[in-house]
Amino acid sequence: MTAAAKASPFRAVTASRWTRGTDGATVLPDHSVQAKVLSELAVPGSVSQILIDAYWEKPTAYRRPFAGMAERGVALGAARISRLAQCPLVPYVIAYGANPRTVIIEWGDPIPAPPVDDRESDRLVTDQAIAFIERGVGRYPARYAHPVGTERRWNSETETWERR
Repeated sequence: MTAAAKASPFRAVTASRWTRGTDGATVLPDHSVQAKVLSELAVPGSVSQILIDAYWEKPTAYRRPFAGMAERGVALGAARISRLAQCPLVPYVIAYGANPRTVIIEWGDPIPAPPVDDRESDRLVTDQAIAFIERGVGRYPARYAHPVGTERRWNSETETWERR
Protein backbone atom coordinates (compact mmCIF):
# COMPACT_ATOMS: atom_id res chain seq x y z
CA MET A 1 0.00 0.00 0.00
CA THR A 2 1.40 3.39 -0.95
CA ALA A 3 1.48 6.32 1.46
CA ALA A 4 -1.30 8.01 -0.52
CA ALA A 5 -3.50 4.91 -0.28
CA LYS A 6 -3.27 4.51 3.51
CA ALA A 7 -6.53 4.75 5.38
CA SER A 8 -7.21 7.88 7.40
CA PRO A 9 -7.16 7.46 11.19
CA PHE A 10 -10.38 9.52 11.26
CA ARG A 11 -13.92 8.31 10.77
CA ALA A 12 -16.23 10.74 8.95
CA VAL A 13 -19.66 11.33 10.43
CA THR A 14 -22.24 10.91 7.67
CA ALA A 15 -25.45 11.96 9.45
CA SER A 16 -25.29 15.58 8.33
CA ARG A 17 -28.26 15.68 5.94
CA TRP A 18 -29.60 19.00 4.69
CA THR A 19 -31.49 20.51 1.79
CA ARG A 20 -31.31 23.89 0.13
CA GLY A 21 -34.11 26.41 0.45
CA THR A 22 -35.80 28.08 -2.50
CA ASP A 23 -33.16 30.85 -2.48
CA GLY A 24 -30.44 28.27 -3.21
CA ALA A 25 -28.39 29.27 -0.16
CA THR A 26 -30.50 28.68 2.95
CA VAL A 27 -29.80 25.35 4.63
CA LEU A 28 -32.83 23.54 5.99
CA PRO A 29 -32.07 21.09 8.80
CA ASP A 30 -33.08 17.53 9.42
CA HIS A 31 -33.92 17.82 13.13
CA SER A 32 -32.65 14.31 13.87
CA VAL A 33 -29.16 15.17 12.69
CA GLN A 34 -27.92 16.53 16.04
CA ALA A 35 -28.66 13.26 17.83
CA LYS A 36 -27.01 11.26 15.03
CA VAL A 37 -23.90 13.45 15.00
CA LEU A 38 -23.56 13.32 18.80
CA SER A 39 -23.87 9.54 18.72
CA GLU A 40 -21.27 9.24 15.97
CA LEU A 41 -18.86 11.66 17.66
CA ALA A 42 -18.84 9.41 20.73
CA VAL A 43 -16.87 6.90 18.64
CA PRO A 44 -13.10 7.56 18.94
CA GLY A 45 -11.59 8.96 15.75
CA SER A 46 -14.83 10.44 14.43
CA VAL A 47 -14.96 13.89 12.83
CA SER A 48 -17.84 15.94 11.48
CA GLN A 49 -18.20 18.95 9.20
CA ILE A 50 -20.86 21.53 9.99
CA LEU A 51 -21.27 24.63 7.83
CA ILE A 52 -21.40 27.54 10.25
CA ASP A 53 -21.27 30.20 7.53
CA ALA A 54 -24.49 28.98 5.89
CA TYR A 55 -27.45 31.34 5.88
CA TRP A 56 -29.69 30.58 8.85
CA GLU A 57 -32.73 32.79 8.65
CA LYS A 58 -34.88 31.06 11.26
CA PRO A 59 -36.85 32.71 14.09
CA THR A 60 -34.30 31.37 16.59
CA ALA A 61 -31.21 32.38 14.58
CA TYR A 62 -28.38 34.18 16.33
CA ARG A 63 -28.25 37.60 14.65
CA ARG A 64 -24.81 39.12 14.15
CA PRO A 65 -22.66 40.84 11.52
CA PHE A 66 -20.95 38.60 9.00
CA ALA A 67 -18.21 39.82 6.67
CA GLY A 68 -19.66 42.71 4.63
CA MET A 69 -23.19 42.20 5.99
CA ALA A 70 -24.37 44.39 8.87
CA GLU A 71 -26.50 41.53 10.20
CA ARG A 72 -27.45 38.02 9.29
CA GLY A 73 -28.72 34.86 10.92
CA VAL A 74 -26.19 32.30 12.12
CA ALA A 75 -26.92 28.86 13.56
CA LEU A 76 -25.44 27.89 16.93
CA GLY A 77 -25.61 24.16 16.18
CA ALA A 78 -21.90 23.57 15.58
CA ALA A 79 -20.99 25.20 18.90
CA ARG A 80 -23.76 23.29 20.68
CA ILE A 81 -22.62 19.95 19.23
CA SER A 82 -19.01 20.76 20.14
CA ARG A 83 -20.08 21.50 23.73
CA LEU A 84 -22.36 18.46 24.09
CA ALA A 85 -19.86 16.06 22.49
CA GLN A 86 -16.94 17.67 24.36
CA CYS A 87 -15.03 17.90 21.07
CA PRO A 88 -13.10 20.96 19.92
CA LEU A 89 -14.50 23.05 17.09
CA VAL A 90 -11.92 23.67 14.36
CA PRO A 91 -12.94 26.53 12.07
CA TYR A 92 -11.84 26.63 8.47
CA VAL A 93 -12.50 28.75 5.42
CA ILE A 94 -12.57 27.63 1.82
CA ALA A 95 -12.03 29.97 -1.12
CA TYR A 96 -11.74 29.26 -4.81
CA GLY A 97 -8.11 29.10 -5.93
CA ALA A 98 -6.56 31.35 -8.55
CA ASN A 99 -6.19 28.40 -10.92
CA PRO A 100 -9.16 26.42 -12.29
CA ARG A 101 -10.32 23.47 -10.17
CA THR A 102 -8.31 24.55 -7.13
CA VAL A 103 -9.35 25.70 -3.69
CA ILE A 104 -7.66 27.37 -0.74
CA ILE A 105 -8.38 25.85 2.66
CA GLU A 106 -7.22 27.70 5.75
CA TRP A 107 -7.56 25.98 9.12
CA GLY A 108 -8.01 27.84 12.38
CA ASP A 109 -6.84 26.83 15.82
CA PRO A 110 -9.09 24.38 17.68
CA ILE A 111 -11.60 26.08 19.96
CA PRO A 112 -11.87 23.95 23.12
CA ALA A 113 -15.30 22.69 24.09
CA PRO A 114 -16.74 24.55 27.09
CA PRO A 115 -18.45 22.66 29.93
CA VAL A 116 -21.48 20.64 28.81
CA ASP A 117 -23.92 22.74 30.84
CA ASP A 118 -22.61 26.15 29.63
CA ARG A 119 -25.30 26.93 27.02
CA GLU A 120 -24.37 30.63 27.01
CA SER A 121 -20.95 29.72 25.57
CA ASP A 122 -22.51 28.66 22.25
CA ARG A 123 -22.60 32.30 21.09
CA LEU A 124 -19.00 32.94 22.19
CA VAL A 125 -17.68 29.82 20.44
CA THR A 126 -19.68 30.68 17.32
CA ASP A 127 -18.31 34.24 17.40
CA GLN A 128 -14.73 32.92 17.64
CA ALA A 129 -15.24 30.57 14.70
CA ILE A 130 -17.04 33.20 12.60
CA ALA A 131 -14.25 35.73 13.31
CA PHE A 132 -11.76 33.27 11.81
CA ILE A 133 -13.95 32.71 8.75
CA GLU A 134 -14.48 36.47 8.31
CA ARG A 135 -10.71 37.03 8.14
CA GLY A 136 -10.51 34.48 5.32
CA VAL A 137 -13.45 36.10 3.53
CA GLY A 138 -11.68 39.46 3.86
CA ARG A 139 -8.51 38.06 2.30
CA TYR A 140 -10.39 36.31 -0.56
CA PRO A 141 -13.68 38.23 -1.04
CA ALA A 142 -14.03 37.51 -4.77
CA ARG A 143 -13.19 33.84 -4.24
CA TYR A 144 -15.56 33.13 -1.35
CA ALA A 145 -18.52 30.92 -2.33
CA HIS A 146 -21.27 32.96 -0.63
CA PRO A 147 -22.33 36.61 -1.02
CA VAL A 148 -20.08 38.87 1.07
CA GLY A 149 -22.29 41.96 1.45
CA THR A 150 -21.53 45.66 1.11
CA GLU A 151 -22.60 47.26 4.41
CA ARG A 152 -19.19 46.75 5.98
CA ARG A 153 -15.71 46.96 4.46
CA TRP A 154 -12.56 44.94 5.02
CA ASN A 155 -9.64 46.73 6.68
CA SER A 156 -6.56 44.80 5.55
CA GLU A 157 -4.31 46.56 8.08
CA THR A 158 -6.31 45.46 11.13
CA GLU A 159 -7.80 42.36 9.43
CA THR A 160 -11.28 43.30 10.62
CA TRP A 161 -14.61 44.23 9.05
CA GLU A 162 -15.76 47.80 9.73
CA ARG A 163 -18.98 49.73 9.14
CA ARG A 164 -18.90 51.92 6.04
